[in-house]
Amino acid sequence: MVSTLSGLRFLETSFVTWRQAGELSASLRRRGITLPLSDVLIAALALQHRCQVYALDPHFREIPGLALYRPKSGISR
Repeated sequence: MVSTLSGLRFLETSFVTWRQAGELSASLRRRGITLPLSDVLIAALALQHRCQVYALDPHFREIPGLALYRPKSGISR
């Protein structure tokens, strides 16, 4: 059975990623923004690997330099 996720790229979480997530979280907290650790880690991975993040959570817009994926309009269901 082929997984529907098999086409997605797997990104390894390294010590550098965790450190960047900690620095990002601390930077956001200094601005009064507290995000869940899972979201900060996703953002750190995306920043580290220059990936876009597809998310509906509006707080991802608070992360400086994070590229958000914007689907093209006119998608039919």
